[in-house]
Amino acid sequence: MRHPVIPPRKSEQCRRNARYCGLLAAAAASEADRRTLLVMQRSWLALADNEEWLEGMRRGTAPAHRVDRLRPAFRERSAPLSA
Repeated sequence: MRHPVIPPRKSEQCRRNARYCGLLAAAAASEADRRTLLVMQRSWLALADNEEWLEGMRRGTAPAHRVDRLRPAFRERSAPLSA
């Protein structure tokens, strides 16, 4: 009898993507590429935290607030432009 294949949790896939970004950052050809990949890595980790909370693997409030601490400059760039 074949056992059903259980797909990986979304949080696991996010953490895998974060690890891959870290590996790519370590081998990046330029400093700009390395910084971009490290930002992507932190974003994947924040998403993994959120997914774990949604999957019921974490208790308490949703960890989405952590994203603001990851990159304060993002909030400045995403703020509405004043006329």
